[in-house]
Amino acid sequence: MTTNDGAQQGLVQRMQQTADSLPWPVVFSKQLPGLQSGKLSPGPTPADGDDANPDQPYSWSYPMWVLLPQGITAGEVKSALNQNWRTQNFQVSERESGTVTAADREGYVFGAQTSAQGYLSLSIESPCFPKSQLNRSFLWPDRIESDT
Repeated sequence: MTTNDGAQQGLVQRMQQTADSLPWPVVFSKQLPGLQSGKLSPGPTPADGDDANPDQPYSWSYPMWVLLPQGITAGEVKSALNQNWRTQNFQVSERESGTVTAADREGYVFGAQTSAQGYLSLSIESPCFPKSQLNRSFLWPDRIESDT
C-alpha cells in the first residue's frame, strides 16, 4: 500500500518518465484538441464495492491523451511504449483489442489504447491507499511534455 499523496506524486512522476522515454518529442494532455468531449480526468476508484468502510483500499487513475508527433502513428507509439516497458522489466500484456498494459515493481499499472477514432490514450493507475487518506485537492498537470 501507498499513501494518497505518494500515489498522486508517483503518477505524475511516471507519466513524465514515460513521455521522456519515447524517442520523439511528445505531449500528453488531459484535453484532446478539437474534441470538446475529449477531456480526460484523474479520479479515485475503490478497490472493492463496499464504500462503508473508511479504510477500504482506493487507487488513483491518471489518464491522458498522447498528442502524436508529426508523422508518427499511434501504433508506433504503442510499440515504443511496449518495448520501453519490457526493457524496464515490467510485466507486459497485450490484449486482442490492441490495448497494451504493464505493471511496475511498485504496483503502478500502465495502459495504452487506441480509440475507435484512432486517438491514443495512456492511463496509469496507482497502488492502493486507505480511503481515509483520500484527498481530491491535488492539482494534476493538464499537460506533460517530454524533455526529448
